[in-house]
Amino acid sequence: MRNPRNLILAMLAVLVAGACTDNGLLTVDETEPEPEAVAFGDRLGLQPGMTVQLEGRTTFAGYASRTGELVSDPAWNYLNAAGTLQLTGDRHGVTLEIDEYFGDVYLRTRLFTGTITPSGRVKLAWPQGDLSQAREHTGCRIPPNLHYHGFFDGESFHVATEFHSLCDGGTMWKDFGVSLETGPLHVTFGVDLTRVD
Repeated sequence: MRNPRNLILAMLAVLVAGACTDNGLLTVDETEPEPEAVAFGDRLGLQPGMTVQLEGRTTFAGYASRTGELVSDPAWNYLNAAGTLQLTGDRHGVTLEIDEYFGDVYLRTRLFTGTITPSGRVKLAWPQGDLSQAREHTGCRIPPNLHYHGFFDGESFHVATEFHSLCDGGTMWKDFGVSLETGPLHVTFGVDLTRVD
């Protein structure tokens, strides 16, 4: 079993390599032009209307902003996930529907919408309805309009988002000792999936 913290740090390192920051949030450098000679999906073998089956996990963790110390329990920093990525054909539109499981027990379905470029860069909006649950569990002040950024190379799908916030611990992280006295946290959320079809 992989260490969830190392997995999250690896995902963020990949994102930082192809990203720039503005207003403290990770964003894709959208000024970098896509190769004009590459038609949508040519490099990745993807076509509009196509669906791809994926499995892996969703991740979420909190670190003390000042020290980098993990403040959330590693055993609770991920959920098993199975998903369907669908290329909508509408200006490189994409949807990702994920079923999340705690062990083998189904928890919920999440629906992400966004875009994918011909080279595989992905941008997904935070799913509607998820903010209230994330706030409830962590007690964090989550900024509006968060997006997940990352890539799909035809086999591996990785996206993540991050923010810094004071958190009161909410209903779950308080059990890990998180409170406003902990100070600001660096909070990460990610999706790490592999193609299985």
